[in-house]
Amino acid sequence: MMPVKNWNVDFESNINAKQQPIYENIDLLNEIAKKLASFQPIASFDKILTLRQKLANLNEDSFIIQGGDCAEPILNDPTTYGRKTEEFFNEITEILKAKYKKTIKIARIAGQFAKPRSQKYETINGTTFEVYKGDLINGFEFNKEDRKPDPLRMIKGYEHAKKIYDLNLDFYTSHEGLLIPYEASLIRQKDNHYYSSSGDFIWIGNKTRFINSYHIKLFSKVINPIGIKIGPSTTKEEIDFIVNKLNPNNENNKLIFISRMGVKNIHKKLPSLLKYTQKMNYNIIWICDPLHGNTYKDENDIKRRSFNDIISEVKLFFNICSDNNILPSGLHLEMTYENVSECVKQNEPNEEPYLSLCDPRLNKHQTLELLKSL
Repeated sequence: MMPVKNWNVDFESNINAKQQPIYENIDLLNEIAKKLASFQPIASFDKILTLRQKLANLNEDSFIIQGGDCAEPILNDPTTYGRKTEEFFNEITEILKAKYKKTIKIARIAGQFAKPRSQKYETINGTTFEVYKGDLINGFEFNKEDRKPDPLRMIKGYEHAKKIYDLNLDFYTSHEGLLIPYEASLIRQKDNHYYSSSGDFIWIGNKTRFINSYHIKLFSKVINPIGIKIGPSTTKEEIDFIVNKLNPNNENNKLIFISRMGVKNIHKKLPSLLKYTQKMNYNIIWICDPLHGNTYKDENDIKRRSFNDIISEVKLFFNICSDNNILPSGLHLEMTYENVSECVKQNEPNEEPYLSLCDPRLNKHQTLELLKSL
């Protein structure tokens, strides 16, 4: 087990550890970090290895489908939530069978509790509190107590994630590895290998994947496959840093680049990055996140995504990869089995509720329609 570090650090002033909350009670934070370090691992070392093996054997008959909530709610009893997610993935697999022999199912679940945010604060009717950063950090309700970062939430997040994982559901778990005290405290060691026990697959987001990022350094020693969100601002120098840090041996089952360019940028930005990774002979698995680059606010200041833009970016991604002799290996979706109206479909009324804790998700019918279009 890795030793627990002293988390008495102002992360927001540390340029290498972005998107970290400021906790008022540092002693409590350190106490919680030590408790987490003593707990049983959530993810299974052996299951992580099986995922690596499947990624090593990707081909044109394989498809990675990664998806789930934008911000996962922390629940006292997440059993129903987990089983409904499994049922949804089984429906998705049936759709994908028409084109792909092997489906690798990776849910955004059992840890997708922390969200990077563009703004630190939110103001409503002249009152300002910290922005909601995910249930692992603070609460959704707009009041002072809920919005205050609370280290005790990490214990609740662990308990929820452990219950989900122990259901032995038919998918791998994944989340963005954002909150450093939580993630570092759940790194474990087995057979002379370090692994992140917080989930099977961890990704590093667009806001934390820069050169000398603390997040990249933190996950540089673990054997889990690591995803990297690749946006319009990604540079070749960043790619060099990412690959050299996270995959120095250039293994073919370690790094997944998750393209999230947006339909307006994908033609301008993606081809040159694909060409560069080829030129450098980097072993990269490429999948597409067609939601994050296509977010806008409607006339009521509510976040939306156009279903047409999502479909268009997926098609462009597959075509651009094909034109550059790169295997497009799958999709990363913010989606839900619930009947919601969050992503906007042309000529379709928004009659269902908007339930997302953060960004708009594809509902069940939109998700299945997207997959049928592949």
